[in-house]
Amino acid sequence: MTIETEIAKGNAQNIKPTSLADHDDILRGARYYTDAIQTGDMKHFHEGFHPEATMYGWLEGSFRAGSAQQLYDIAQEHGPTPGFNSRFTIVTSTPTTAIVEVDTEYQGEGYRDHLILCKVGEGQWQTVTKIFHVYDSIRS
Repeated sequence: MTIETEIAKGNAQNIKPTSLADHDDILRGARYYTDAIQTGDMKHFHEGFHPEATMYGWLEGSFRAGSAQQLYDIAQEHGPTPGFNSRFTIVTSTPTTAIVEVDTEYQGEGYRDHLILCKVGEGQWQTVTKIFHVYDSIRS
C-alpha cells in the first residue's frame, strides 16, 4: 500500500509529529547543558540531565565512557566559561525522543556533541546520553 492509497481510503493521517512548542521545549532541554558550562552553575546540569545520564566520546586521545557525573566534575573544576559559544540543531525528533547536535567553539578548540533527550514530563526534556568529540583546533 502507498500513502496515496491510504489517504484515498481515509485510513492515513497527515499529522506533523512535532509541534513548534515541542521544538522549543527540546531546545530548552538541550540548552541546560551549555548554560551549565557557561555559568558554572550545576543546577542547570541537574535540571537538564537525567539522574542516570551517561556520556561517551573521545578526549585527549582516549575513549571515555561512563556517568555524566564526569562532565559535572570537569565543569565544576573549570568554573564559568562565558566565551563558550554554541549552535544547536535538532537532528531528529519524535513525540518523546530527540537528538540535538551542539557545535561549540571555546578558546581555539572545537567540540561536537550529540545530546540524546527524552521527554520526561509535560514540556520537560532531559539529556539521557551525551556523545562527544573534541577537536584539537578550529579552522580559521
